[in-house]
Amino acid sequence: MDQACDHIKRVLGEDPKAGAKLRDEQSADSDANIHLAPIQLLPHELLLTIFKLCVSEDTPVRDITPLTLVCKIWRNIAEGAPGLWGQVSGKEALPSVLKAVAMAKDAPSRKSDIPIAALEEAAVPNLRSFRFRVPWGQGWEGGAEVTLFRGEPAPPTLKDSCVESIPVIVEPLNLSGLRSLDLKEMPIMSTEEVLRVLRHSPALECCHLDSLVVLEDFEFSESDQELLRLEGVQTPTTQLSRLQSLSICGPPMTFVHPLLSVIQAPSLRWLSKTLTIELNGPAVEYSQMDETLEWIFSHIGRHRKALPASQSFFGLDIKSEWLTRLASTLKVTQLIFRTHPTNYLHIVSLLSQPLVPASDQWLLPDLKT
Repeated sequence: MDQACDHIKRVLGEDPKAGAKLRDEQSADSDANIHLAPIQLLPHELLLTIFKLCVSEDTPVRDITPLTLVCKIWRNIAEGAPGLWGQVSGKEALPSVLKAVAMAKDAPSRKSDIPIAALEEAAVPNLRSFRFRVPWGQGWEGGAEVTLFRGEPAPPTLKDSCVESIPVIVEPLNLSGLRSLDLKEMPIMSTEEVLRVLRHSPALECCHLDSLVVLEDFEFSESDQELLRLEGVQTPTTQLSRLQSLSICGPPMTFVHPLLSVIQAPSLRWLSKTLTIELNGPAVEYSQMDETLEWIFSHIGRHRKALPASQSFFGLDIKSEWLTRLASTLKVTQLIFRTHPTNYLHIVSLLSQPLVPASDQWLLPDLKT
């Protein structure tokens, strides 16, 4: 710094013309900037960083809009930065949400608490994931079924899809290439609707199907039936080589059996299957449970039949033949059992782990917890 000052002094002292020239340049710069506020002299990149710090997660559009009204420079900076609009919040009015979706363009974005009406009316060409759910403890109050993206297919960039307790129509979305699929408490037209998604998502890693309302029984399409006849097989096969987690809870047997029969999942690490037994309704045959277990072990390896299993029973009598049959089929080491308080006195001796080596006299000789 001292050397620079000395150099300027020498220039000004030894060469008056050079000194005058330097003063003229400084004067010209001052004249050009005299009408600009100090903040306007900052680089646009730094201004954009300041803008981002001024934007709230709850009201991003409301915070950005005043910045665009300050001057033309600020408006150009804000409107020319799609990443600034990437935070989309459903706590703002619907027009603001739609504007943010449009302004974000191709930039990576984070959208939270968006009213589902926004995605009914807007197309999001680079959407990577969505999660639609009703807040815990509340029911769906929207009434009619929901059609997303104006009835057009979902964007091909979509990898993760989750819908809980909202009647979204799945078929028009033409879902494919998914990494995860999570559908809970919503209506679907048929098993074929889910099978089509699975067939077109060979890289699927996680699939959870919980309490779906199947509106139609499963039937193979005519093209599938013709394919089966030509190939001489009973069911088509869907290869899901990357599927690691599969959960099926509560759907009718007319949905479960066709679904499990066509899936090949050699990498499956975690499987949850919930069987609902209607004691006052149509009886569920043992053969249906046996077929389900047969599918499990034929697809993930029969050697895994000897691995520890966890079982949960709710409202089922401990003396039920269902429990006895499962005990003879699986190596149950963990049991969750919910029944009337007085029933526990009758099951302690039946289920407790003996102090001596396991005996065949015990219903669940491998039970630990």
